[in-house]
Amino acid sequence: MNAVVSSHLRSLHFDAVLASLLLDNLQYHLEGGTRGPAFLAIHALVEAPWLPRGTAVSAGKLCEELSSCWSRLSSLPQASIAISYETFLLSHGVSPSRHERNTTLHATVPWLPPYEFFESTTLGDVAGTLVGNLIRLAWEAPRRERLWVRACRAQ
Repeated sequence: MNAVVSSHLRSLHFDAVLASLLLDNLQYHLEGGTRGPAFLAIHALVEAPWLPRGTAVSAGKLCEELSSCWSRLSSLPQASIAISYETFLLSHGVSPSRHERNTTLHATVPWLPPYEFFESTTLGDVAGTLVGNLIRLAWEAPRRERLWVRACRAQ
């Protein structure tokens, strides 16, 4: 599934499943496996495409949260990349009925991850372009601007 995040300056289309994989790793490695209060803008960004009307996210908070978490997650080695069953379902076009993220290391599950890790050595290899583009869009917008996030048709 594709999603779009828009500021008053521009829009960015992104892979919502890849964003979900980013959230899996944030939750697994930085939030102790459960949704915490530190990364609410990232949670909102990732969950918005599954909502009927999308949602708005603070540009300043999103930029701050992505920068903070990415400095700690980008160098995760392949063996430490986490995935949730919810992300697995999303990668197969099935929208999960809940937003609980029961994450585990991808190496411990019997199903294939949604992205090819064969040539990737870190989470940064898998999701670096997405995170960089999101940070850039949020940074370019005025700090108090609300970014609109919603699902979109495939391009």
